[in-house]
Amino acid sequence: FVRREEEEDPTPVLVAKHRQSRAARSWVVPRKGAAEAVAAELGEEGLRAFGVARGQEVILKCDNEPAIVALRERIASRHGGGALLQEPAAHEHESNGVVESGVKLSKGMLRVLLLALEARIAGRLPCSHPAFAWLVAHASAVLTKGLRGKDGKTPHQRLFGKEVVEEGLEFGEKLRWKPPRGPSHGVLLEARWHTGIWLGRHWSGPTHWVFDLATKTLKECRAIQRVPASERWDRVSVESVCVWPRHQEPT
Repeated sequence: FVRREEEEDPTPVLVAKHRQSRAARSWVVPRKGAAEAVAAELGEEGLRAFGVARGQEVILKCDNEPAIVALRERIASRHGGGALLQEPAAHEHESNGVVESGVKLSKGMLRVLLLALEARIAGRLPCSHPAFAWLVAHASAVLTKGLRGKDGKTPHQRLFGKEVVEEGLEFGEKLRWKPPRGPSHGVLLEARWHTGIWLGRHWSGPTHWVFDLATKTLKECRAIQRVPASERWDRVSVESVCVWPRHQEPT
């Protein structure tokens, strides 16, 4: 759970960590446990992102909290067999250290990115805002692609076997984005570049998630252009983000 100081109800966040590579993924979920199918869907999506095919043998480990155990069982049933449910020793947090360290690192990176964004826009972003859900997912991507271990490799490099070569963008910055070519690309005399807010990159591809300020819709694109630093930050534009990540609309 995470929350701001002025908020009474905490926001549940699901964190998944791949033991071998140390790659992590995180999502905002409607509520804790297996009560919502969306949590199990996201957990299964995390397995696919870590390279675990449906039905492939995999060890699923979590703490002994009943809500999390129920969620793990639901993910295992969706996996289609091959899932081994491993229980940590009772009252021994050290036996579950990989998961707990992943949660600690994810929270720390989320805090850093959130405070950096708020300093840029001179505003405050509540946990209930759609942009916060995008920030949670982006924080785990930053950890996976940028945090180097003792071996000098990032989790992304251990998982995919190659370094990440990407332009360093800041979450929430205003930029120009270009839609893919359509049937009328060479006919219409309309602007080809539009203004949007950068919400992160696709986990397994080179495309960007951009909130289009004109149509108030989410766009997935490959071509972007940064604007001058003096034009990148606008509190009203960030607060206007009204599209939640896929499967994470509040109930």
